[in-house]
Amino acid sequence: MRDILRVRAELERGQQSLQSLDIHHVAQSDIAAVVSEASRELDNADSIARSSRWLGLLSHVPGVGTQVRGVRELASASAVIGQHGRDAADRVQRALDANTAAGPPGRVALVEEVGRALDVLRTELRSVPIGAHGWLLPPLGSARHRLVERLDKADRQLGDAQKIASALHGFLAGPRRFLILGGNNAEMRALPVTTTAGAATVLDGEVSVGDFLDTSHIDLPYPGVSFPSDWKPLYEWLGPGQAYTSAVMSPNFPLAAEVSSRISEHNEIGAVDGVIFVDTFALQSLLGVLGPVTVDGTTYDGNNAARILINENYLRFQTRNESPERRDTQGKVAKAIFDAINSRQFTMTKLAATLLDLTKERHLLAWSRDPVENEMWDLVGASGALAPNSFLIASQDLGGSKLDYYVNVDVRAAVESLGDRRRVDLAITLTNPTRSVSSAYIDGGSIYADPGEYGSFLAVYMPRSVLGVKNDDPGISYIGPDGNVSAAVVELRVPQGTSKTVRFEFFLPNSERTLEIVPSARLRPITYAMNTLSFNDAVPITLNLERLARNEPTPAWLLMGLLLLGLGMGLVGDAWGRMAVAVDDPASRRARIDASVGWWIAVSGLALIAVYVGLWITPQ
Repeated sequence: MRDILRVRAELERGQQSLQSLDIHHVAQSDIAAVVSEASRELDNADSIARSSRWLGLLSHVPGVGTQVRGVRELASASAVIGQHGRDAADRVQRALDANTAAGPPGRVALVEEVGRALDVLRTELRSVPIGAHGWLLPPLGSARHRLVERLDKADRQLGDAQKIASALHGFLAGPRRFLILGGNNAEMRALPVTTTAGAATVLDGEVSVGDFLDTSHIDLPYPGVSFPSDWKPLYEWLGPGQAYTSAVMSPNFPLAAEVSSRISEHNEIGAVDGVIFVDTFALQSLLGVLGPVTVDGTTYDGNNAARILINENYLRFQTRNESPERRDTQGKVAKAIFDAINSRQFTMTKLAATLLDLTKERHLLAWSRDPVENEMWDLVGASGALAPNSFLIASQDLGGSKLDYYVNVDVRAAVESLGDRRRVDLAITLTNPTRSVSSAYIDGGSIYADPGEYGSFLAVYMPRSVLGVKNDDPGISYIGPDGNVSAAVVELRVPQGTSKTVRFEFFLPNSERTLEIVPSARLRPITYAMNTLSFNDAVPITLNLERLARNEPTPAWLLMGLLLLGLGMGLVGDAWGRMAVAVDDPASRRARIDASVGWWIAVSGLALIAVYVGLWITPQ
């Protein structure tokens, strides 16, 4: 029985190790070494199952032999799966080693080889004989069931990976022409405002980027291009069909990108096959992988680029008359980064891990006219599409300022069950801190806000299923749909050195079980305190509304658990001390009884603490 449990434990560890592998693990080492280490437990399980004398003896016992055979077949199948994984990893690693130094064309060859390795691995895994048929004891039966489920999941994931590899190969081979929108995190819309734009051509793995243009110089005259009807009451007053800056008022990037691509058809950029959005934070992260670049005597790296480009440069170029020079600097840095991608050697897996993080955080997004490429962007999380249960708070600057570098947004929220629906209460606080050093360009100023005053078009994007929304002062300007979600917006002003809190209340049907918190892409992430949870929106978070809507946890459970644990352990310690000095048998027996009672009291305390933690503290 001990060997059966050892085999089962090694199988579970090995399968979980392989399942939990991601690009970040691989980026720290070579792929072959990481996968080999992760599958080591599977080999151990197979070795124990084949060599155990006890299992060999039990295999001849009537009724037990089926269970032993099941153990061995599961272990053998898992070892075969591990070997297939290692073979695929070896193949990919050889392709990485052979093509890393080959420049842009090597990237096309690498993706092609990865696609072939995925095809082979998927075929091999489909042909693995699981065995272990017939009636199995519950632990073995559940182990077989989990292995089958994990193989099914792996097959689906490999299918998605094949699609990504195929579409990425077509994208890199080209030719493709993309609009590149440069986002500035110091002035926010639903994404960082697009202050620069350029065109990039992708051909045979190389990305060629021309000069970046100041977006304010290529806006279209009124009325511009058509835009979704949902946007008319929400954003029409800022001209989303005329300017890239206004198109990204909507968080629905596929819609914003499609409108932006049609704007390009009527300005000097011209027709494009798709749109790539990259903000200043993303540029800084890419420099962390590619290495520093020097532009006009200033060196930008993975630690300082965002600070220099979206804050210090506003102190250096202090007026709007100097803005072309400042924007030209940001465009030059972006161009230098794309040039570095073509000319420098770097770790492809580290770049891939960085890009995936940036897409998850909405600092890097992409859209294509080609539906196959669009599916790829969606599979890797770069499409920027909002789901029907998405939730996003976007404080959009109305003062033409660069104050979002400083402004904090904090949210206190409560989710409550009302029987047939759920109520969500929000208190959103905007803080515009006092600044010891500033400039006219940072302070801004427009018809919507005085210089130094933070003017906000505060939009709360909620699930499309929302049943109703309420708001106190200053009052909701508009409630309506924006693609898959609903929007409620207010306009407000926050003077320097002050805070302003706006309250919302909205209702959701019980059928809306989860809420997907979407990153706002702010340099200072929005912080949330929601019922018992505290988090920020730097990365996507899925909230379980049913669990959140339960009554607030009472600390009495935790306090009682701690008291019982302390009392029990104290009683045990005292009993052990008495047993050590006991001189007669009755005293020793009493001490043993007290120790046993103490253990049970301590276990009861631990149980209460575990219930408290499991029900209320575990992240959703």
